[in-house]
Amino acid sequence: MELQKSVKDIMSTEIISVDENTLIEEFKPYFSRRNIHHILVTDKNDELSGIISSQDVARSSNLGVDNKLRAKHFMVGMPLSVNQNAKLDYVLDVFLDNLYRALPVIDDDAKLVGIITPYDLLLQIRKGK
Repeated sequence: MELQKSVKDIMSTEIISVDENTLIEEFKPYFSRRNIHHILVTDKNDELSGIISSQDVARSSNLGVDNKLRAKHFMVGMPLSVNQNAKLDYVLDVFLDNLYRALPVIDDDAKLVGIITPYDLLLQIRKGK
């Protein structure tokens, strides 16, 4: 794998995001319908404010959480993000050092442009064989 490639070369640009005030009953089905594991959360200015994992939502279901709760109640606020021009070796270190399973990707204007996961890196390794 070429670790000097940039994040933008392998990130997913299909972003699934919801507003902080979106009800759980509205965004919960995204996980199974889209076969995704993370949803990005934006604020009223359409800027990144959090991230929700499918595990967070699954745990809440097991606890019988009220369907009137909103994305802001489930999200991890102010998640670490990476610039689309960051090198893959840097992102690999972030994943390994923090055990993250997804990183929002932003451009130079801090606009949300994608998401990258360890699976994206693993696919690059597989392609490099």
